[in-house]
Amino acid sequence: MQNRTNSDIREALSENARRMEQHLDALRHELISVVPPVREIVTRHPIGSTCAIIGVGMALGYLMGSDRRTAGSGSGRALLDAALVPVVGMVREYLDKRKHWRKW
Repeated sequence: MQNRTNSDIREALSENARRMEQHLDALRHELISVVPPVREIVTRHPIGSTCAIIGVGMALGYLMGSDRRTAGSGSGRALLDAALVPVVGMVREYLDKRKHWRKW
């Protein structure tokens, strides 16, 4: 009975590893399809792109570091979250539209 359990566990782990590899492949393909448009935007608008990258870095740094701050600064994080949610939604919508049009 112990051997059957071990083999079942090995089989389940192997299946999970296979599924993870499929997800990673899909993610690789998606990232590869995103790189050329981003490169084009950065080439056309280097200063604006640099400012955007710095802004995103600052926002992420603020969000990641907010756990180290006092409890009273939570309202700043909520404000930043409220500002970032629409931006992330717009980017997601834009990428979905590009993916849809690319199929045609």
